[in-house]
Amino acid sequence: RDSRFETIGFSLKVGDHPAQWYTGDQYYLASILNQIDWSRVVMAAHNCRFDAAILNWRFGLRPAKYLCTMQMARGLVGLDTSCSLEKLGEYFQLSRRKGDEVVKAFGKRRDEFHPTELAQYGLYCENDSEMCRELVDILLPKTLQSEVLLQDWTVRSYVEPKLVLNEQLLLSGLQDFRTRKGQLPAACGVNNGGGLRSDG
Repeated sequence: RDSRFETIGFSLKVGDHPAQWYTGDQYYLASILNQIDWSRVVMAAHNCRFDAAILNWRFGLRPAKYLCTMQMARGLVGLDTSCSLEKLGEYFQLSRRKGDEVVKAFGKRRDEFHPTELAQYGLYCENDSEMCRELVDILLPKTLQSEVLLQDWTVRSYVEPKLVLNEQLLLSGLQDFRTRKGQLPAACGVNNGGGLRSDG
C-alpha cells in the first residue's frame, strides 16, 4: 500500500499452457490482467496472501477463489520440512528448483535492471509459477474440501477485510469493564485491591 511500491512484473500460468512473464508500467500490466475474467478464476499461488493483496490492492481484481500451496503443504508435511517453495520443491522432488534471482534483485526498481537481468528475473518468475502448479497437482487431491474453503476464506479475509468497529459500543464496553474490574476485589472479600496486582 506504500506509494513506493512498484510491480516489476508477474508470471501467469493459465491451465496447461507454459507460464508467461509480463513486465512494464502499471498501465501495461493492468491491461494484461484485465483481459482475464477473474470471476471465473481459481487463483493459486505460494503464500497466496502476498499475490492476492497485490492483485486486489494495486489492480482492483478479485478471483472467484484462492488456493494457497503454502497453506496446503503445512497441513500435509507437518514439521518434516519448511514450507518455503524451495524446500517443498526438494521435499516433493519437483521437476524444477527454485532460483535466487529475487535475492540478487533485492531493492531494485524496474528501471535499474539491465535488460539481461530483467530477462533472468522473468525466467525466475515463470519457474516459480511452474513449481506452484506442480505443487497444486500434488497437494490438492490430498486436501480436504473444507480446508480448501478455509484457505479461500483466510486469504479473502486478509485481502478484503470486512470488520467495522462501532466506536461508541467499544467505549461503552470499556467503561463497563472498568466498573466491574473495580468491584471485583470487594466481591472477593479483599479490602485492598492494590495488594492483588503490581503496576510495575
